[in-house]
Amino acid sequence: MAAGSPRDAGPPDRTVRRAVVALAMGALVAFAVVVVTSTLVATHIARDEELAEAVRSGEVLASTVLVTSIQALVDGDPQALTDLDDAAQVRRRVGAMVATRVLTRDARVIYADDHSLIGKPLSPNPPAIPAAPHATLITVDQAESEIGRAATGRMVKVDMPVQLPDGTTVRMLLYSTDERLRTSESALVVRLIILSTGAVSLLLLLNLPVSVWLLRRVSKAHLERIRLLSNEIAAADRERRNIARDLHDGVVQDLAGAGYALEALAGTLPQGPHSVARQMLDLSHDAVRRSTRALRTLIVDVAPPDLSSEGLPAAIADLAARWKRDHGIDVDVTVDLRTPVSPQAATVMYRAVRECLTNTAAHSGAHHATITITSDPDDVHLIAEDDGCGFPPDTAERRRNGHIGLNLLAGAVADLGGRLHIDGPQGGGAVVRCTIPVA
Repeated sequence: MAAGSPRDAGPPDRTVRRAVVALAMGALVAFAVVVVTSTLVATHIARDEELAEAVRSGEVLASTVLVTSIQALVDGDPQALTDLDDAAQVRRRVGAMVATRVLTRDARVIYADDHSLIGKPLSPNPPAIPAAPHATLITVDQAESEIGRAATGRMVKVDMPVQLPDGTTVRMLLYSTDERLRTSESALVVRLIILSTGAVSLLLLLNLPVSVWLLRRVSKAHLERIRLLSNEIAAADRERRNIARDLHDGVVQDLAGAGYALEALAGTLPQGPHSVARQMLDLSHDAVRRSTRALRTLIVDVAPPDLSSEGLPAAIADLAARWKRDHGIDVDVTVDLRTPVSPQAATVMYRAVRECLTNTAAHSGAHHATITITSDPDDVHLIAEDDGCGFPPDTAERRRNGHIGLNLLAGAVADLGGRLHIDGPQGGGAVVRCTIPVA
């Protein structure tokens, strides 16, 4: 695979997909907010308008139809009761009125559709007659408690003062169904929703060209960033391999030759506790052998083996085996890559495992560590745990100041759009979580 080719970067990728999804979700949220808001506003407006209309209708009914008959009924005219019944019946036939009550200041019933209530007090603690007419929407329970079986559900109640020709002020209660209110609410809700969603749709259509342009710019910038990162990783990989080759073919061979020469020379000297030259040669030979082994380890670290999706499990297993051999730490490794990962992601994941094991061996005092690597369609995940002393309290500060290798690892992970999280209080073991996009 040629480094730096657009195909190395994968599809324009999750950045663009997320932007498209975010735009679509934003549009859906905007429509939902508009619909809910329009419904609430329309309901509030329709309710206010219908309650105001109920007050106006009640005032017209009282001043043009009922006030004369109520005065006659107060004066004792028996025909007035029939006239009031006829007027109420007409209103029930042509409108939604259900019940009518006319009360004195002390809540004694002057007129009611149910004649058995006339002359009786409606309430032992009557409220004062209101100074101005007003309408309210009452619940089914309230309606049943006030007008009994005449209630048909939620109702509109108009409470208004009525001044009779003789100057007496009485209280009139008018009860009607909420049918007009519901009809008005439905019609207004539909109109407002159509208007609001139309405005939002128009705004989205006007913004669509700009959004498409921005998404294309984001896609292009994303591809360019991935291309540059791929080139950087490829160049660094080539340089590391050149260094590893030079070390292997030069210094390591020289040290190996020196070790063989020292071993051969030591064999020519007599053994014994008083042979200082033999002891010095043995010490020198051990030092050269340790240095050779350290350089071979460094070569593997600088230029690790195959880090493709197929080679990563074996590379991690070799790394764990080396750490057990050199540091005495048991490392359990689980690698389950159900989705292939890019060489860049595999390289950084290998670096992350190596850094975690380095810190475990150098600082934690742990005897056991667990490395778990899994992948899903979007990300590859690493969880590294040990049973050591955990991270010191100033780990975050040390990372910011650049004093430990985790800082460099965090930068490499961030360059690929990933996340690195370090957890584990001092004394409780350490947990490092790393997530990197697979492509």
